[in-house]
Amino acid sequence: MEFLNINPVYVIEEFGDIIKPILILVVLPITIFWLYLRNRKDENEKRTQIVMAAIEKNGEIDVQEFFKNLNKPRKTVREKLVMQLHWELLLGGIFTVFGLVVFIALGVMSLIGGLVDQNVIAMSCCLGIPTLALGAGLLIAYFSGKKMMKELKD
Repeated sequence: MEFLNINPVYVIEEFGDIIKPILILVVLPITIFWLYLRNRKDENEKRTQIVMAAIEKNGEIDVQEFFKNLNKPRKTVREKLVMQLHWELLLGGIFTVFGLVVFIALGVMSLIGGLVDQNVIAMSCCLGIPTLALGAGLLIAYFSGKKMMKELKD
């Protein structure tokens, strides 16, 4: 009869520990995707209603021209590439500086007087190395993309 002496608070805490990752990793992305699709569907329905109302009121309307005016102007490929290059430069600079600051802080703390133990070294390496690598990769992508943009311009 040992199983009858289960503490309900313990069961609820264990259930909460199990359900949190499921909610975050499964339910949340599905909900976000569903909301995105529902929003796009609503936008398409609204556009369809607008076009149908315009056709009913004025039968001689040029539908192609009306759709062109109704849709948002799209960016050219060059504008998209320039925007991507700007983001690569911004994020690459931020991540690189952050990674360098972590290692500089680690060096300063070790020089000051042994404020560094194994946990601090491990934490700074786990934090500094990936951010430094990510920043360097983004900066490399920026400079190679910049060179490619010059070739496309020619």
